[in-house]
Amino acid sequence: MGPRGKRGKKGPQGARGLTGAIGRRGKIGKPGQRGPKGVTGPLHKDDVLDRVMTHFDDVYRQLNIQTKRIAQIQYQVDTLIAHNSRVAGRHS
Repeated sequence: MGPRGKRGKKGPQGARGLTGAIGRRGKIGKPGQRGPKGVTGPLHKDDVLDRVMTHFDDVYRQLNIQTKRIAQIQYQVDTLIAHNSRVAGRHS
């Protein structure tokens, strides 16, 4: 056998291999500096939201009262209709 020949050309790159196992987690460092204080918006300084919520509470209270009044009137109307139908039945 004779001497070995020159090395051949490099072939094309192959497909990517499988992902390996995940390594151990490293040490946790010191916490950073505290960030700057945030800006306080104008809505937090006034009572506009409180006034709006109070207004809604008043509206709901009045709506509840009016609903009860309507129910009472409806009961009275139903009672009158029932009474009149009994009275009309006697005169027939």
